[in-house]
Parts: sequence; C-alpha cells; structure tokens
Amino acid sequence: MTQPAPLSAIAFYARDFLAEEFSRLGAALTGEAGERPRFYIVSKRAEAEQVQANDPVGRVFVLGDYLAAAEAMEPVRDERFHTLAKLVRRDRYVARMDLPKIANILQGVKLLEDALAQAGPIGLLLDEPVSGIVNDALDRYVTAQGGLGAHFNVGWVPGHIWFARGAMQDRPITLGLLDDGPAKVAAHIAQRKRDAGLPAYLHNYRGVLRPLKAAAKYGAMGMRRRLVTAETFLDADPWPHDFMASSLAASITAKYDDPKDIAASSAKCVIYPLHYEPEAVISYWSSFTNQLALAMEAFEHLPADTYLLLKEHPSQPGALQQDKWQDLLANARVKRIHGTVKMADLLAGPSALVSIGSTAVLETVMHGRPAFVVGQPHFRGMPGVTPVDDWNNFAVDWDAQAPGPRSGEEALQSWYGDFLNRHCVEGQFMRGRTDIPRASEMIDRLLQVAAEEGAAA
Repeated sequence: MTQPAPLSAIAFYARDFLAEEFSRLGAALTGEAGERPRFYIVSKRAEAEQVQANDPVGRVFVLGDYLAAAEAMEPVRDERFHTLAKLVRRDRYVARMDLPKIANILQGVKLLEDALAQAGPIGLLLDEPVSGIVNDALDRYVTAQGGLGAHFNVGWVPGHIWFARGAMQDRPITLGLLDDGPAKVAAHIAQRKRDAGLPAYLHNYRGVLRPLKAAAKYGAMGMRRRLVTAETFLDADPWPHDFMASSLAASITAKYDDPKDIAASSAKCVIYPLHYEPEAVISYWSSFTNQLALAMEAFEHLPADTYLLLKEHPSQPGALQQDKWQDLLANARVKRIHGTVKMADLLAGPSALVSIGSTAVLETVMHGRPAFVVGQPHFRGMPGVTPVDDWNNFAVDWDAQAPGPRSGEEALQSWYGDFLNRHCVEGQFMRGRTDIPRASEMIDRLLQVAAEEGAAA
C-alpha cells in the first residue's frame, strides 16, 4: 500500500524576539497546520532554548553552530556560494565586512541549507520584513523547492498585518480573511485627523528626559557589543546602537527649522520623510542603497520656487545631525524638521511628499496633497500616488492639488479598505504583545497559496 507523502514543514526564521513569539504561535496551531513539522531557524543558543521551552515538538536549527563549523573549513566556492554572494549587497551589515568574514557567512548559510534539506521539504517560511542576507537566503531556498516565503508587514491601520513575497518582498499575498476593510479605514482616518491611531512601534521622544535616557541606553548597548564577543555576526556590529545614541543625544540641543515660519512664508514645499536607520527597505524597494542619495536626487530636481523639507523619523530624532547630511542641509532651500513634528502641520500649506515607502505617503493622500514614491511599496498603485521612475520627469503640478482632502479620504478609504479585505489579518507581531486571533486560519491560507503556486509551477 502506497504511503501518503509526508506533509511539508512550516519554517520560522525565529531570530531575536521572534524566537519567543513565533514558537508560541507554532505550538498553538491546530488542524492540518498543527500536524505539519515545524522548523525554527534561530541565530544563537539562547533563542533555541526559548523555542524549545515553548514548542518542544519543533525542530531547531542554530545558525551560530553552522557559522562555527564553517570557520573550521575552507569555503567551497561553488555555484551555490556565488549565488549567495549576490545577496551581500542588500545586507547593510555584511556588505561592510572583510572578505574572509563574508566567505565564512556564505559557507555557514550553505551548511544551514544542507541541514534543512536533510530534515525535509518546507512548504511555508514565516519571516520578518525585509532585513538581510539570511532572510534572503532562506526565502530563495524555500521558493526554489516550490514553497512560499511570507514576510509579515505592519498595515497602515493599527492591529493589522499582511504578508509580502518575492525577491523584492513587494508582492502582497492574498488572504481574503476580512470583509470590513473600508469601515476600518474610515475609522482610522478619523483617528489620524485627531493625531491618534499612531503605530504601536513608534517611540515617544518628546522633551529632554526621554531622548536623554534612550541615548544612554543605546550607548550602553553599543559598548556591550564592543566588549562582549557575539555568537553571530547578527549581534556584533555596534553601529546601529551608536547611530541611535548619537542621534538622540544630538537632538536635545540641535536647532531645527520651525514649520510655523515656513507656513507663514506660503512657500511651496516638497517633504522627504526619513526612514528609520539602518533600514533595509531602501535597498529592497528602490535602486538606492542609502537615503541621502535619494534626498540629494530630490533636491537636484526640485523646482526653483520650492523648499525641500527633510523630516526625521518620529522614532529617530537627531538623525539629521549626523555628518553625512550637513552638505545637503547647507543649502538654504533645504530645511531641517524634527521627528516629532506632526505630518499634518507640514501638509497644511502648499506641499507635496516624496518617499521610498513611508506610510507618510498615505497621510499625504488623506490631506489631498500630491504624493510620489520612488520605490515599490504596497500602495504604489493607489489613486493619488505617483511613481517616480525617472527623476527627469519629476514635476509637481501645484494647480492640480484639487480635488482636496475629502476626495483624498474617499480614495484612501476605498483603495486601502480593499487592500485590508484582500491581504490583511487582524493581529500583530511585537515583543511580548503578539496577538493573532486567527493564527491557524492565517497559516492555513498561506499554505493554500503555497500549494496553489506549487501546483501551477
């Protein structure tokens, strides 16, 4: 009698806080999803222990072990090695490393893939949003065998997530689990008009004490990375903590341009909202590898009667005090805006906004102002959003700012409401606050998409 083929596994890249959150989700799965093998890829031993405590049935693969094994061998520079090497450019940490270290990482990832291959086929990979070479390698590995790489993203409406797929992670996966999207978007628009409904991941750095305490915390974290040998390269680079500490400290005494003065001048403005750094979305969703280059491009094509407003990310005030921005800010037509300034205040006068993928684009549409994207965010095709594929064609039609906020709200409610219905599910992945009420249903739908695409291939 022919035995049925074994069910393909659900794999989780359970790094950092996701070791806790993904393993709790995996252990709670029911139905067919709960019957499938569960693989957890973690970066270090402490994460493995978290996973095993929550989901003893799951099988754990520790990246650090494979990197250590790779150090004891000469890298095998075969076709697979060179394929992985092409992924280095988009990893904001690995691209800065010495060649032997890069070779060790590539060989370690190969050993991880070999171990996964021996464990069995993977039908679904659940992962964080755009990040780095390990995420890319796992996605390529799973999709090459007909599986689906699903990277969760936070929706514009708080308390909702959606999943992206593809090498650029720019293709939303259709779930079809909601039917009240337009009503939820309408309610969120009403909240945003009151400056409420902000994303849960935003930090409040208003005043002096909050940024001062946070600067000390991040400074200590950077120092720890210098003094303590990390298990893997993922936790070795102090630069992100140093950048955050120096930015926050500088924000306390830095001088910024006052939006009220800009508004009083009735000058036209193009706003560029900075992404949080380091931010991989820049190199995933656009042809740029850093946002300074993008901002300079915007300035070079700025109309002669227009200011460029560089607005810091709300969770990273002080970023514009970094040395790299000073040449651009030396131009009198470039203004420095603190991260805590409300986007609504900047959009009150004649204004437009250009971004790679910031949700400030949606706020701009809501206010009836022109919005431009140079990347591939999920809202690139929304009415009111204009893609910039060629900077030589970039132009703001100030006379066409009508039909105004009401029409912008209607377009946003209709388009994003439909997006919620087709692609989103209620819930969130956050440290200690993960809540996915329909987790099994969500995973079942992702597995269904994987099976449909595998059959079509």
